[in-house]
Amino acid sequence: MKTEATTRVSHIISDDEAPMAFMPWIEASGITPNDICYASLEESLAALRFARQTITVANEQTVAAAWHRQPDGFRIVRRHATLEQCPMLAYLTLNAAGAAAMVDGQFNGLQPDMLWLSHPGETPEAIYLWLLLARGQKPAGVAMIAEAAKICCDRGIPLFSRAINDASRRMHDELGFISARGLYPNAPAWLLILPPERRRTTERIDIVHARTFEDMAKIFAVRTATYVAEQHAQYDEEYDGNDFCATQLLGLVDGQPAGCARIRYFGSFAKLERVAVRKEFRHTRLASRLARETIRHCRRKGFHRILGHSRFDLFPLWKMFGGKLIDGRPSFRFADVEYREVCLELDPLPNAITIDADPMLILRPEGSWDELGPFDRTQLGVHHGREEMIERDTKRLGGPA
Repeated sequence: MKTEATTRVSHIISDDEAPMAFMPWIEASGITPNDICYASLEESLAALRFARQTITVANEQTVAAAWHRQPDGFRIVRRHATLEQCPMLAYLTLNAAGAAAMVDGQFNGLQPDMLWLSHPGETPEAIYLWLLLARGQKPAGVAMIAEAAKICCDRGIPLFSRAINDASRRMHDELGFISARGLYPNAPAWLLILPPERRRTTERIDIVHARTFEDMAKIFAVRTATYVAEQHAQYDEEYDGNDFCATQLLGLVDGQPAGCARIRYFGSFAKLERVAVRKEFRHTRLASRLARETIRHCRRKGFHRILGHSRFDLFPLWKMFGGKLIDGRPSFRFADVEYREVCLELDPLPNAITIDADPMLILRPEGSWDELGPFDRTQLGVHHGREEMIERDTKRLGGPA
């Protein structure tokens, strides 16, 4: 394989190839296949010298040895005039001995044993994210990590990494990494893993409209596990009195309550809120499915706009579905979190419900307008004596003039 800096990586992975957690950042990065290149040895060493100013990294001899053994693991995003501005990633593919050393705590990232790195033609048993220089460009860094994640997904092998600071820990958490000790008791405390089973694409995802108290209990469980447990929301902040005047969507993964969303309606616009996905299901495409179903639901009801309040770090997810920051509206805070106002402009569906719709359609359960409702079904049967009882027990007023 060529390793010159002008050699491009084959493609940017798509929504069908990447865990859902990666997709907002890939979308936000704006990276094209012409942007990610295989880094030359000279570029790799130069990037290393730049990184050494702020973090402890391997020496040049070690990096050169790794590059000569696995040159295709060194990637750089070429969209800037100077090398210092270019995000770069180096990952190591490990053979069986290297993977065993990693989970047993014997692997030394500053001086890895070259015999633990797979050689060309050898099937890797794991990948280790060795060095990421994002240069303040997180989406570009995640896009490069996604390429390594795709290799792991295709081969069913784990992706290992290490968080070097608080920002790095948050990024790994958002992408679905967990402590390796949960799977390997002897693993070092710093080792993180994105297990291959966390990137399965065979989960069954269902989005249903909450209709029962049991459905609402599942939604409350999801929101307690996310907003209350992770974002430290107070009880009366999270359960604000608006849950029974809204449309509630429940997301299920293999039958388990995993996510939810709430929609309220205000004249000419709908308000999307309380979107949550449990941490253990963020590797799935549930967030995307919830977003699409919410948009479809509002379009079916004839709305032209959806308003949302987005944490700034989550705006790429809104942007992926067409959301835009509302001009002239400053950020604001509630529950000690900063938000921005986001708007999605919609075109109502051709079969959007209007005042001219069939009255029986409007009577049907929310979200199930194309299925027979309880009143449709009773129309098909005979209810002996009900008309007589209605006539006997109803006090009639004057009809329309």
